[in-house]
Amino acid sequence: MIGGDELGHLTLTHLYFLHVAVFPILVFGLLGLHVLQVFQHGTAVTSDTKFEEPHPSYWPHQSIRNITVFSLLLAVVSALAIVRGAPLDAPADPTLPSSPRPEWYFMFLFELRRYFSGDWEIVATLLIPLAALVILLAMPALDRRLPRRIGVVFRVLVVGGGLAGWGSLTYLAVASDWNDPEFRAAQESARQLAVRARELAEPGGIPPEGAIALLRDDPETRGPILFADNCAACHRHGDEFRVGDEAADLAGFGTESWIRELLHDPGSPRFFGRTKLTRMKKWVEENLKNLEPEEKAEIDSAATWLAGQPRGVPKEDEESEFAKGFEAFSNWCIECHKYEGDGGTNIAGPEFTGYGSPEWIRRMLVSPDSAERYGKRSSMPSFAEKLTDREVDMLVGWLTEQSAEHGTLVALRLHSHARLQAERGNKHESPHPAGALVIEVTADQFLRNGNQGLSRRSQCFVNSKFGGSRTRQSAGNPRSGERGYAKI
Repeated sequence: MIGGDELGHLTLTHLYFLHVAVFPILVFGLLGLHVLQVFQHGTAVTSDTKFEEPHPSYWPHQSIRNITVFSLLLAVVSALAIVRGAPLDAPADPTLPSSPRPEWYFMFLFELRRYFSGDWEIVATLLIPLAALVILLAMPALDRRLPRRIGVVFRVLVVGGGLAGWGSLTYLAVASDWNDPEFRAAQESARQLAVRARELAEPGGIPPEGAIALLRDDPETRGPILFADNCAACHRHGDEFRVGDEAADLAGFGTESWIRELLHDPGSPRFFGRTKLTRMKKWVEENLKNLEPEEKAEIDSAATWLAGQPRGVPKEDEESEFAKGFEAFSNWCIECHKYEGDGGTNIAGPEFTGYGSPEWIRRMLVSPDSAERYGKRSSMPSFAEKLTDREVDMLVGWLTEQSAEHGTLVALRLHSHARLQAERGNKHESPHPAGALVIEVTADQFLRNGNQGLSRRSQCFVNSKFGGSRTRQSAGNPRSGERGYAKI
């Protein structure tokens, strides 16, 4: 029954099967045996029972009534199940925000607990329900011993008072929740988590670890929680996290618009304005003010190039968009920022190979003071010991996904045979697994990144978001300068 050494997902599965399969079979079996006994022996009648008229037989008179009521109830329940379905909430997880409530018929007990707190809570949860149960059990015996009129009054008071108390407490509980904005917000959050859990379970079902693993291993769910616990004290993230006042706002990090704003005003509070990093601000003031239109276009080209998470270098005679972006980067940025092992000889800024990619962000999280990031100038702590590898992956996946929703261009990396097909001008068949989310990129970015694969992004973002089975792909003719794939 337990399904292992401890209670878990298999325990719940076994209990569910017990309730929906084994118990109904036993109940219907006993019911059938009862009906058979009635047919064979008739209903029980005591010897002193007297009927003024001929007593009707159990069949068909009473049997027809029973079958009619049973059929009506079954039809109503079936219709509700088809129209509304079973309530499938998010898996219970103490690490996720929730405001659980009992079923509506137990809300009176939930409300009763408000009036008995602390050591007195046992009065609401045990003593009052026990007293009510004792009164109900004693009613038949009391009714036989009380005078008829007093017995009628007693029954009306008990039943009417019970219904009035139950209804009043239920109404107070429902009204209190309805007028509580925090509870309503929590309910909406729980509804979204339930929808998300069903999306994750739809492709491959519930994992062996149980339904709780669906959301615990989901970057979209765990990412913001990890960000709130580890990053939000320093970093902001748009309107979702607005507390941090010591570092950059990471909403849209690595996107073309984010990079362009950074190059326009790195001293803004959205970027380095709250940090001790001032060299970028001084460089922009000295070099990027009063530019000619051609120079501004070149800076924009470098921003677009960086937003594509670049890797590799173009050929000497190449005239692709990638090559133009790389040339712009080489003209303006490479003295301070290393790329593919070259540059960074003036001021050691962070390396820009694969800038903004999951790999780049992961290195920033686990080793921000490395030579490839901000070195000794970094005041950001390392999360290599604080977070597990899986937690780092989920945080990276969430940050990457948020940037994608802001419109980042991601250089999808094709396998070598797919690149060969693209070079021949044929339609590209995506080599990525089912669930790969194809994002708008140029053919030059496709061709540039060769056969490096998409494993990290697939694991941290795409497959986690869609469970590894849904596809949203759009193929095209990836010739130089054209955009052949759909943007998120």
